[in-house]
Amino acid sequence: MSDALPACGFTLSGKPCEAVGNHFCENRANHAKTFIEGFLVHTKGRYARTAFKLRDWQFNDIVAPIFGTTEWSEEHSCYRRQYSIAWVEIARKNGKALSVDTPILTDSGWSKMGDIRVGDLVHAADGSLTPVVAVSPRWREDTYRVTFADGAQFIASGQHQWSVLDRRFSNRETVVTTECLFDTQTYGSRGDRRYGVRVPDALERPEADLLVDPYILGAWLGDGSSRKAEFTGADGELWDTLTDVGYELTYCYSRGAAVTRGVKGLRAQLASLGVLGGKFVPEAYLLGSRQQRLDLLRGLMDTDGSVVVGPNTPRVEFCNTNLNLAESVLFLARSLGWKATLKTNRAMLQGKDCGPRYRVTWTAHREESPFRLERKTRRLSPQPPTLTRARVNKIVGVERIPTEDTVCIQVAHPSHVFLAGESLTPTHNSELLAALMLYIMFCEGEYSAELFSVATDRKQAGAIFDVALKMVLLNPKLASLCKPVESQKRLVYKKNSSVYQVLANDAGSALGSNPSAVAADEILAWPNGGMWTALRSGMGSMARVQPLFIAATTAGNDSESFGGQEHREMKAILEDPSRAPHIFVYMRNTPMDADPFDEATWYYANPALGDFLSVEEMRKMALEAKNNPAKLNGFRQFQLNQWVSSSVAWMPMHLWDNSVGTKFKDLESCLNAYAGRECWFGLDLSATHDLTSICYVFPDDEGGLDAVWRHYCSQAALARLDKFNEGRFTNEFVANGWLTVTPGNILEFERVYLDIERDAQRFHILGGDADQWSTYPVIQEIENRTYAGEINAYVNKYSTMSDGMHRVFNLVTDGKFRHHGNPLARFCVDACEAKINAADPDLIMPQKQDRSAAAKRIDSVPAAIMAVNAWWTRGYHYDSIYETSEVLLL
Repeated sequence: MSDALPACGFTLSGKPCEAVGNHFCENRANHAKTFIEGFLVHTKGRYARTAFKLRDWQFNDIVAPIFGTTEWSEEHSCYRRQYSIAWVEIARKNGKALSVDTPILTDSGWSKMGDIRVGDLVHAADGSLTPVVAVSPRWREDTYRVTFADGAQFIASGQHQWSVLDRRFSNRETVVTTECLFDTQTYGSRGDRRYGVRVPDALERPEADLLVDPYILGAWLGDGSSRKAEFTGADGELWDTLTDVGYELTYCYSRGAAVTRGVKGLRAQLASLGVLGGKFVPEAYLLGSRQQRLDLLRGLMDTDGSVVVGPNTPRVEFCNTNLNLAESVLFLARSLGWKATLKTNRAMLQGKDCGPRYRVTWTAHREESPFRLERKTRRLSPQPPTLTRARVNKIVGVERIPTEDTVCIQVAHPSHVFLAGESLTPTHNSELLAALMLYIMFCEGEYSAELFSVATDRKQAGAIFDVALKMVLLNPKLASLCKPVESQKRLVYKKNSSVYQVLANDAGSALGSNPSAVAADEILAWPNGGMWTALRSGMGSMARVQPLFIAATTAGNDSESFGGQEHREMKAILEDPSRAPHIFVYMRNTPMDADPFDEATWYYANPALGDFLSVEEMRKMALEAKNNPAKLNGFRQFQLNQWVSSSVAWMPMHLWDNSVGTKFKDLESCLNAYAGRECWFGLDLSATHDLTSICYVFPDDEGGLDAVWRHYCSQAALARLDKFNEGRFTNEFVANGWLTVTPGNILEFERVYLDIERDAQRFHILGGDADQWSTYPVIQEIENRTYAGEINAYVNKYSTMSDGMHRVFNLVTDGKFRHHGNPLARFCVDACEAKINAADPDLIMPQKQDRSAAAKRIDSVPAAIMAVNAWWTRGYHYDSIYETSEVLLL
């Protein structure tokens, strides 16, 4: 039959391929290589903007077989690619970093990027506090200085990601690297600045315990005497406010229209704050709640602020010769969601230079006025309905600078965006795949081709597209042939009306599509195969001669997921290609029996190791994984490309046993040892056959905790647990009081309430966290019976449990979580497995068990995690009233 077929005829450099029938066409393979290396550039790391040079393994193992393996199509009467599906499974590589000296605002105050740790709470762009779930090691790489219109500057690595608004495409929101900012920072014939970031929303912070009403302090800082408790002003509203909050006005005298009045009782408070004789804003006031910060700012603005009305929208201005006050107003305005700038000029009085004057300005509107005075608020304009320049902070410069130490962090917030620097600027956590998509678009000559990038969400899918777009923009020839669509992540090849665009993983969005090529990323995290089926079915049309579906993924941790099922099928095809001759498979999974810490094994799953993947960083990650089972699982999955279990044994018990502290023979002795101490609690409620556990944690002065548990179950549950555990619950746990048993088939909560009530008299309970499951009536009862502080309830999931679980582990590792030998707590900890998020190995939570069948129980663990969460989020920097005030005990 092959004698009757024409020769392949694919011509490169004037030489046609003379092969007949199914064959490997070197011309086709080399044509792809010629385009990639001749037209495209690298976009990342130290290779950025240099010619894209395919490594031998990239070309020989992936590009050449996909594009060179050729078959004769009877349906289309032509030669075409043999493969319509390509599966590439290889280890993950990434990194996005800021300078270690970048200021970061946490829940407890200012820190530096290099000092941030997993579990710390930082601000997301919507103002909320979000936990840090991962912190990279320090590394040195190409760095850049990014300057914003409000004067803020950042030092960032080339791969650090920014969530920006692109003015070239009508402020379309996208995520780009610092290198991309550098390469494409201007556009158009005038060289207009291209990028900006949204001004973040007001910071949501807990209310602070403030000695002086924040509005009164702000007004005194503006119009008060620096050494006295007196005010000079012309607005009667100020005097009304002073009396409303409880102050008594004393002496009064006039100077023209201004009146000076003394305030009884204020001077001692100002002296306690340390502001007499040298005005400044104490940090507690700068970091208070949103309303407290707004009240403080209004006090400052009512006295030293004004509205500047000109040809544009009215702007507000704070003017003062005290730099400290001006910088405080700058921060307050930014923390409340305004784009504020600080400028300096000279203060002149009757022609005399009186020194520097500092002006803080921003655009404000009536709906949320920075003034309490009605006469000033009336001069502001209404809030416009659309995005304005006042809500966008333009990037005005990006420049290369000498290399610095950098660190990257990942946050739990869904946007993955956190606020950095004193300016509170939002910052965001596949070149080969992008190159292949561009080759298909530009070189295969198909009219009205449809190409798609798809992943678990639109942002992840956009990662490949963004790299491809940058490659196009960095080549003048390709850029002239294309038109980006303004409203979407979409690129149009004008010559033949081909389109490349992004899809989210929603099968409905793919209906009616007729793909020429699909780049599908991170299959391991796909919730199901709906999108795969929709796109794969769309490729079945005769309209496409040689469609190609390229799936790229890292190994996963759920063998029964869609990705796990496909992995098994692809492995079978790799072993027997005749099973599906149209599918190309490239898999580099480190054998499961290999030593994960033997460097020689790392190269199999990481062919780029030692090239553009750092051996030094692999060593650091391996070291972190040695003593932490959860991190070892992540190292195996993402660095060694091994399919692992979604859960692993959580706590190395030798570490637990080394963190015992003082060992007590029974529960009552342990409880009495902490009488009079302050504590926080976590409460995990039981189902019928489960345990109810309450854990109290008692902070020490060195950041450590002493943990004490109470456990409860019903008589029926005890019988079941004894059956599974050879009587151990009765003989060991009940006998010494570690477990309290109530009669009947269900737990009597009255006993739990009575014990907590007695504990509230024994300890000073500052607050706690609880599992939301059937909890609100329980919380109400506990609050009614005790003097416990705030009790928070939530569902136990990755976002609420991960940072606390990591923190307990780290405290145990450091010997700072002392459990005092509670044997039932040890039983639960030993049984606990960490469930690992499929797409992010740093997100963990306790693995739920089959309560009806399992012999083991883990209830001590979530109780301890919630207790630690309560302490860390509300008590880590708690100042006891007994330490800050003279309290008379009666």
